[in-house]
Amino acid sequence: MTTEYLLNEQMEHVLAALTPQNALIMRTLLHTGMRLSDVLALKTAQLRPSGWYTEGKTGKRRRFGLPAELLESIKAQAGPEWAFPGLSPRGGHKTRQAVWKDVKRASRAFRLPQNVGPHSARKIYAVDLMAKYGDIERVRRALNHESSTVTAIYAMADMLTERRMERRRRGRRPSYPPPPPPQAGGQGGRGAGGAEGSSRARGGGPAAPEERQTQGPSGAAAAARTEGRQAPGPERGTS
Repeated sequence: MTTEYLLNEQMEHVLAALTPQNALIMRTLLHTGMRLSDVLALKTAQLRPSGWYTEGKTGKRRRFGLPAELLESIKAQAGPEWAFPGLSPRGGHKTRQAVWKDVKRASRAFRLPQNVGPHSARKIYAVDLMAKYGDIERVRRALNHESSTVTAIYAMADMLTERRMERRRRGRRPSYPPPPPPQAGGQGGRGAGGAEGSSRARGGGPAAPEERQTQGPSGAAAAARTEGRQAPGPERGTS
């Protein structure tokens, strides 16, 4: 299942729930647009403000940059060989499965409706670049994509996710509480919350039949007009 874009607030929730090392890994993904496997393969010797690496998926060279604060945080926990060392006594870097499981756990903790994974960070990176430059070709080059069609899916991931969420909301049928039982009392067996009250609350409807019998001349005129008859007007000389 394809991973989906996250809103900034949602991603901050996920980052807050991750282990410190996995949060660093996700922040590196968000800032560089790298794939998870490439971030985990970074060597400690590669940790500098900017550099080059070879993509494991495509075999192509790609440039990356790290801001000073993020770079220092990564160096503080780096091992002798790997930027993100694993816990295995045999050595090696952090595994993709360990990061993936932690991201899934964090997204479930906040009950996010999207399918969240480490690759969601690459889509956020693309959306942010598109918002900053408004140039799909520039985003394509930054992601090292062969096709701008693929880049467009990433760069418009926010709109696609919003449409999916809207469809999910429409698919949920709202549940309404049952109507209150009719209240006893009042004229003609109607209470203040009965049909007459509801009609007036909507802007005034026709009067109840029992009320027409007690109306004055103006009420009789309205009733006669409704029935198509000429209503007797008020006596002349009266005000």
